[in-house]
Amino acid sequence: MTTELVPIVPRWGSFVQCLQAHAADRPEALALYELAGLRDLRASLSFSALDRRAKAVAARLQALGAGGQRVLLVLDNDLHYLISFLGCGYAGSVAVNLLPPKKPKHMARIAHVARDCDASVVLLSRRLAASFKAEMSAQLGLEALITVVAEDIGEEEAKGYLPTTPDTHDVCFIQYTSGSTGEPRGVMVSHNNLIMNCATMQRMFALGVEDHALNWMPLYHDLGLIIGHLLPLYCGFPSGLADPLSFIKHPIRWLKAISERRVTFAGGPNFAYDLCLDTLDPAELQGLDLSCWQVAYNGAEHVRSRTVAAFAQTFAHLGFQPTATGPTYGLAEFTLVVTTKPRGELPSVRDLDAEALARGEIRPAVEGARSVTVVSSGHPGPGTTICIVDPDTELPVAADRVGEIWVAGASIAQGYWGKEEASERTFRARLPDDTRPWLRTGDLGFLDGPNLYVTGRSKDVIIICGVNHYPQDIEETVERAHAAIRPNFVMAFADQIDGEEVLVLVAELRRGEAEGLDLSSLADPIFRAVAREHEITAREVHFVHHGQVPKTTSGKLQRSHCRALLRAGQLEIHGSFRRGGAR
Repeated sequence: MTTELVPIVPRWGSFVQCLQAHAADRPEALALYELAGLRDLRASLSFSALDRRAKAVAARLQALGAGGQRVLLVLDNDLHYLISFLGCGYAGSVAVNLLPPKKPKHMARIAHVARDCDASVVLLSRRLAASFKAEMSAQLGLEALITVVAEDIGEEEAKGYLPTTPDTHDVCFIQYTSGSTGEPRGVMVSHNNLIMNCATMQRMFALGVEDHALNWMPLYHDLGLIIGHLLPLYCGFPSGLADPLSFIKHPIRWLKAISERRVTFAGGPNFAYDLCLDTLDPAELQGLDLSCWQVAYNGAEHVRSRTVAAFAQTFAHLGFQPTATGPTYGLAEFTLVVTTKPRGELPSVRDLDAEALARGEIRPAVEGARSVTVVSSGHPGPGTTICIVDPDTELPVAADRVGEIWVAGASIAQGYWGKEEASERTFRARLPDDTRPWLRTGDLGFLDGPNLYVTGRSKDVIIICGVNHYPQDIEETVERAHAAIRPNFVMAFADQIDGEEVLVLVAELRRGEAEGLDLSSLADPIFRAVAREHEITAREVHFVHHGQVPKTTSGKLQRSHCRALLRAGQLEIHGSFRRGGAR
């Protein structure tokens, strides 16, 4: 267990008070700006302009009687999203973050969320309005939902705003979980939860008004919304916004924007750093200076030691410092961040005995034996306590054991919307002789002093012959087996075949790589690599078309869903192979 007894006291009780204070004290200072295509300045807002725009949205919501009601945000990744989110707080409404629909399943998710939280209003992008309204009536049965086009709310409407100060314990927004291991649930985050987590992150990342942020991550996801923009807003420094697709298509533009705008605070999931490395063109790096980049946070998915080391080494000649790398761990149920590496320090890394880790034991690597390298996700913030617990007995484990990560602190959210039993089980767990509520994260890991090491999700652990195997380690091995395999699009999971629990692999191929490729020559190296590095025999490997590996809206692998799709024959497969030959 580790803790710091004195929590931080935030300067404000909500982001309504925070933004109003910045607007009064530094009205013309830059708050937000938008980069079209991660290159061209499209729009910008000072603190006073942002305050007025938020009040205009709030006035419209108040006129609709939406105070205290749930308001869906179905918006593009632009400034209107952030304005609308803040406007909900000004109105006393509860914002509900959602992915703008691009596929039929996205509309189904919106319908599920709208009914689950009993939403009354939806704030829409103009681009989506016509098709969304038609879909609502034709298929979703949501005719009663009031639709408002965010771009149609003029700044002059701010004159009709009725000042509202939300109670710190009121729900600020509902963040529906990604659904990586089950049905999405609505996490209720209070104004106090949000402001406390941002105040704590400011201390953890050592941020000040001289910093500068740039974010391309989607705003419907808490990492993009909170760490990308609300944290900079709390601290009072500017944040730039870009569309996720512009990064996916042109990751070099992210690095160029960081260099040109002297960004100090930027990051993303581990795959973002892999993508920069995978698409690297030395000719495009000429003139880049990354010495300004002080915090390159890495969170939302498993942090790979190989990625951390390769990124620091590859971009060192451009001024990128290894100390900038910031492995971070968090989850929606704790508002966002639980741990991160202190600014200016090197990430902590440990080489462990792989066989001992499979038994849930922490032992240093022994020369000549199989080993695994793990990266620490950093230290807990002030006022946050972590305990490693046996998920079955619900008792703390010994210091040299892996267990479930339990967390206590003021950032624990209020529970799942409409799911009291699940909320009691997850948000209000208890330890012997401890009256505090504890959050059960469902993640596995261990502590080494103040450092937290996350080893995997408890529901994803592969148990074969009584031995634990962490799927992300096997997936990384498969990726390295052949250049045709698409990085970060490999699944490893256990399944029942012929009455036996076995390891099954699903690997997505890079676009166009399957043509002319002898897939049997690809399968054999994968089987050998997995056996050699993990001492486990994979029974099957399935090579699927580009875009077939299922992920959540936040980019997390859905292993159980992939298994279900495979069983139902719903994956588009190039070829399937069993150990010893094709199926």
